[in-house]
Amino acid sequence: MTQPRELLEITDTTVNIELLGNDHFIYQAWNNGSEEFLRQTFNQVFSDINPIGGITLTPVDHYHRNCAVLACTHGNGKKVIKILDSRSFDVRKEEILRENRVGLYASKKVPSLKPREIVGLFTDSNHPDVPTVVVYDYLGRAYGEDVSTKELLKVVDVTLKKITDLHKANISPKWGYSLSEKKRAENPYDIAIETTRYLFNDMTRDGLDPSGKIKGLIENRWHPLFRQVKFFTLCHKDVTLSNIIARPEQDITLIDWTHARWDDPTYDMAYILFWPIMRGEAHKILDKFKRYQPVYGSMGLDICSRFPFYLAHKFIEYGRFKGLKWVNIGHQLLNLSNAEEAIKFAAKQSMG
Repeated sequence: MTQPRELLEITDTTVNIELLGNDHFIYQAWNNGSEEFLRQTFNQVFSDINPIGGITLTPVDHYHRNCAVLACTHGNGKKVIKILDSRSFDVRKEEILRENRVGLYASKKVPSLKPREIVGLFTDSNHPDVPTVVVYDYLGRAYGEDVSTKELLKVVDVTLKKITDLHKANISPKWGYSLSEKKRAENPYDIAIETTRYLFNDMTRDGLDPSGKIKGLIENRWHPLFRQVKFFTLCHKDVTLSNIIARPEQDITLIDWTHARWDDPTYDMAYILFWPIMRGEAHKILDKFKRYQPVYGSMGLDICSRFPFYLAHKFIEYGRFKGLKWVNIGHQLLNLSNAEEAIKFAAKQSMG
């Protein structure tokens, strides 16, 4: 069986394709008639790069079950390559173009939020089992969990400011994905169910709630709060460190607008603050949160009462890949009633 670790000859250099030995999706794609397609695609992707000493392509995202996300650093920038499952080309193309449209829309509201540039979209329409490969190019570097706490707090400050500006510019009584307000829902069919659907699916798949107790707690305690939301803002909905890009001009931008939609802005706030909270920075994060709370209040938006749920969601999501300690913190957060309690509790437990 051919393994996807072989070296590919690219002009006068070599690309080392490191695709995680235990990544079954990649092995299936590589060994299911897609090897030659992937070889040709990688050759084309890297034809414009001529680095000294070769390129190492490494996995940067382990959260997807139906795709692999890889990154290649070159010079002052980086290429990101998504190898997606074999859904039809038309469906994938529309998803990708929508992501780009939303990113462009956000950058018009907050100019520094320039989306990454799609530089290649590769598929083989004659072989439906062949995956789609999407290539993005951008200047700058993505942050990782190795970032220092001092730098992380600075990044959080800048990101909060940009996200708040985005939220302010896009308040609507309608919920949903479409950039056209007319096509979004006046009364979401059930925002509570939509908000918790992926969390329930993940917990069921990973066996994290065998008794159904957590699901019952969420439905009884948190669903009523979600149904009280009256206004929505354009939310990024995936502000992870790898989606925050430091650019040469000492600024940051956000990439990957795949999940963006008009939704509860508390989601973005909790996801941004998660990273310093898990490092025990309760007091500094509380100060930041309290500075922004009246800003959202002046817009008629409450970011406090539902904050424990969204922070719990992030801890559970993180814990699915990093260990049950984080999942358990998430479960306990679901019993708290406001942002201050949640921030203090999560910071303390994270350092324990």
